[in-house]
Amino acid sequence: MELNEQQLKRIILDNQTAPEWIQEARAYSEELFALVEGKDFIDLLTKVEHLEGDQKATVRRKFARSVKDMFERLGRLTDNVYHSTGGVKRYTGLSDAQKEKLESVLDDIRSGQSLQEWLEYNWKDLYHIDPNGLIFLEYMEGKAPYPTYKSINSIRTYLPNGQKCEFLLFEPKELDDNRTVWRLVDDVKDYTVIQSGNTLVIDEDLTFEHEFGCVPAIINSNINKIGNDNIKVSPYDKVIEISKEYLQNGSVKTLYKLLQGFPKHWRYTAPCPDCHGTGKNGETICRTCDGTGESKRNDVTDEIRLSIPENDDVVLAPNIAGYVTPDLETWERFNEELKLLEDTITLTHWGAIVNTQAVATATEIVIDTQPTIQRLNKYSDVAQRVESMITEMIANHLFLEKDKYEKIASINYGRNFIIEPLNIVLQRYQESKAAGDNATILDRQYNEYLMSKYKSDPKGLKVALLKSAVEPYIHFNVEQVAETMGTEEAQKKILFDDYWKTVLNYDQEVETIKRNFEAWFEQNKKRDNLEQTETQTEG
Repeated sequence: MELNEQQLKRIILDNQTAPEWIQEARAYSEELFALVEGKDFIDLLTKVEHLEGDQKATVRRKFARSVKDMFERLGRLTDNVYHSTGGVKRYTGLSDAQKEKLESVLDDIRSGQSLQEWLEYNWKDLYHIDPNGLIFLEYMEGKAPYPTYKSINSIRTYLPNGQKCEFLLFEPKELDDNRTVWRLVDDVKDYTVIQSGNTLVIDEDLTFEHEFGCVPAIINSNINKIGNDNIKVSPYDKVIEISKEYLQNGSVKTLYKLLQGFPKHWRYTAPCPDCHGTGKNGETICRTCDGTGESKRNDVTDEIRLSIPENDDVVLAPNIAGYVTPDLETWERFNEELKLLEDTITLTHWGAIVNTQAVATATEIVIDTQPTIQRLNKYSDVAQRVESMITEMIANHLFLEKDKYEKIASINYGRNFIIEPLNIVLQRYQESKAAGDNATILDRQYNEYLMSKYKSDPKGLKVALLKSAVEPYIHFNVEQVAETMGTEEAQKKILFDDYWKTVLNYDQEVETIKRNFEAWFEQNKKRDNLEQTETQTEG
């Protein structure tokens, strides 16, 4: 939207205070920050009316801890979005020089991070905790645009259109002379407007045209609130209520540990040897027992004192002292309840619960991968859409002659999601190999193992996948190769690792490396090596 002066001034005058939907979005984000990031989470802990006194409520709030560790576990699967193989990025309609320039900017968009890395380490979390905040492209003269985060608290209002904005009005700045400075952005210009009373004047020196082709802002979330399309919600929206219960229960457990977690000493009291239990020596208070009449102990605050039983009184124990241990069953119930709540949160969000215990076998993993993969696909869809929109805006800014409405970016993230832990993926491959499954199945499972092992190391994954594609008889040991293919082929299996150390260029085609290995092998194989191989296989 391109605003005229009258429309621009009307927007500012109509939004002298933040509109109701912005205030609602701010409160929503504040709650998410408290749960997911632990910021001011204490404000979510309220006194349990009719069950908890003021003193205990104060202590519980003081010693409670946040639940951000639980949300870290809940969100860990989203790493798959940014580290799965199979993705493709293409930029069409540009000259080779333009493409090179664009890729150079995208590979170092900010602080040495590529655009995809910046989205992973910044926007991914903001998507969950500030869904109505923005990614906004800033730039300085002579430098490429770069993404910034604009909190919903720094925004007075905007008009959403999907994840884009028709216009954007930031929170104003107050000057010392009772004037107010507004920043408003539309599809064409970045305005600075000075307000004095009801008078608005555009500051032409600080107002400029931009080349993004639209408001250079993207709303963090793509999920509309039902009944109010102005407001976006977090992917965690459906688990907010149960997460608050998880937080509350955790704080109660902490208070229980403080009250009951320490064994309490008890002992039968003995009369003071000086006053004989009277508490006085004559008319004065006994200094030995301070008037208690009991024999003192170094720390009386951690014990329960009982009078020595007489006649038919019940004797608690044959000893004269002991300890009252905490109620361990209640403690266990607290732990079980918290685990149940976390499992429910995980099941609600991901549609499955992954059993990642080290003792679990491949057949014991309890997971229906379909709903989890569907959820990951949704995450990938929005991530690649956001990257694509930012790329288009940056290309419009870099290449002024480009048609602003012509799309040049085709961004597709990889969808080879590896959900199970590494040891389970490896075990499944080993079981398939032992069962004699065909090469197609073994290739796929071995690639899954490599993708899981090198999930956070794309360069290492590239090398590992290349090696697996050229290594001879990768799924068989030397003895099996010698038995079925002969000793020379077995020697290829043995010598391949020596050859691989000589490979320095990992950008070669697979067939090229295979031909080079055959040539290398012909030069390095020896008769005595063949005889040695025969001896090894016979042994």
